[in-house]
Amino acid sequence: MNDTLKSISSGYFFRIFLLLLFASVLIAPVSAETLVSISPSDQSVTAGSTVTVVVYIEPDTPISGAQFDFSFDSDVLSVVSISEGEVFTNGVSTMFNEGTIDNSEGAIMNVYNVIFGKNEVTESGTLATIVFDSKGSGASSLQLSNVVVSNSGGAAVPVSVVNGMVSILVSTSSADNPYAEEEQQMLDLINQEREENGLDPYRFNSLLNSVASDHSQEMIEKDYFNHNSYDGSSFSTRIGNSGYASYTYAENIAFRVPPSVVSAHEGLMNSPGHRANILNPNYNEIGIGIWVGEYTYGGRSYSNAATYTQNFGWGEPVTDPAIPYNVYDKNKDCLIDFGDVSAGIDGYLNGLSSFAEISKLIDLFLSSEPYC
Repeated sequence: MNDTLKSISSGYFFRIFLLLLFASVLIAPVSAETLVSISPSDQSVTAGSTVTVVVYIEPDTPISGAQFDFSFDSDVLSVVSISEGEVFTNGVSTMFNEGTIDNSEGAIMNVYNVIFGKNEVTESGTLATIVFDSKGSGASSLQLSNVVVSNSGGAAVPVSVVNGMVSILVSTSSADNPYAEEEQQMLDLINQEREENGLDPYRFNSLLNSVASDHSQEMIEKDYFNHNSYDGSSFSTRIGNSGYASYTYAENIAFRVPPSVVSAHEGLMNSPGHRANILNPNYNEIGIGIWVGEYTYGGRSYSNAATYTQNFGWGEPVTDPAIPYNVYDKNKDCLIDFGDVSAGIDGYLNGLSSFAEISKLIDLFLSSEPYC
């Protein structure tokens, strides 16, 4: 039974959903095609930047629902967020599902948006907006699949699809950074500590990285060691002036002679305050700056010293945390089946359930996986 439901949901779930809510009507077939495209179709950004694309619909006939899967190169991109577009939201009730994100596989599955009732749209617009983090240089194709567009009767209309491409270019600052490998090494050590403590890994943020690098370089060149800049400004002022937005910031600094990422990391982890920043669940983004050179500090001069700056902040989460949901699991088997979904929709129509509740219920049904 589960295999059958999975097969149905992977390509035509929203149509079943509409048929469940409303009586089906016969619609004469049309010969023209509704266009579903990725926009922009080709773009280039520098490494460390965010990438934003939209899935755009140009209806050739009145439509009331759409769904798609999406694939990308996981070595180049990582999904930050998926949000609803405006194409179906003009004064009507809709149900939008952001789908299931798998950044390790480079896939987004079962994104859909459905209008409730017999409402239809004919104007072009955005179905969904997808924001990525760029992970490194390279190129990634952006591929739509399992694209289905429906009219209000639940019948699929003919579609044509236009895919896209994004190229990630190495920025001048990254190309000129002689310590990029060491910074990555330190991030790997930090994320290993977080994994061992049950925490999500940090991801590099280009703004935080730039602030951290500038501070480490300035400490070497100006022969001081302090969280405040040489001009007296605080680390939070430096971060804020960079344009990075976060409700909270933190900073760790260290220096080592001779340079050693491992030694610097161990020293920070052995310090309670620095360790607390590294393992703080209220931060999910980091910038690491390393600089090496001649350095005078504490009355002593060093020919080969390294300064290390770690800046922490909170950006938008990569994915929303999973919320357990089993209110409609009537037989308590930790699986949501089609009957459970039907009962949930009935509850919604009778004012007993919210959009959010039904959306979570459908997510569990689409996954075909036990939730407990």
